[in-house]
Amino acid sequence: MTITIPLASASVGMQLASDLRDSNGAMLLPHASVLTAAMISAMQRRGITQVDVMNADDIEPPPQPQPPQPPQPSQTEQIAEISVRIDTIFRRSGGNANLQLQAAIRGYRLKEAS
Repeated sequence: MTITIPLASASVGMQLASDLRDSNGAMLLPHASVLTAAMISAMQRRGITQVDVMNADDIEPPPQPQPPQPPQPSQTEQIAEISVRIDTIFRRSGGNANLQLQAAIRGYRLKEAS
């Protein structure tokens, strides 16, 4: 819903319901512009006495930016990372039982990654 208000009643954060044009028809601000203190001052200097603004209930909040998603590693990179992790965990192990456990974990993790 559009509301026409005196410029003196306009406040920072209000959103224009239509393009704002000067007396010659030149566009000063496009539809949906959010008013700032500088914009309101400029309108006063240009002799604008009223503005069409959106009713607060009709204004949709701006979309929230989504954080960038980290790139997913390729399967080759995943396999290399798994091998490095397992090698790090078993770097000081010795004996046949530890080697068997290491091989079993590596096999499980590689199967899981594919």
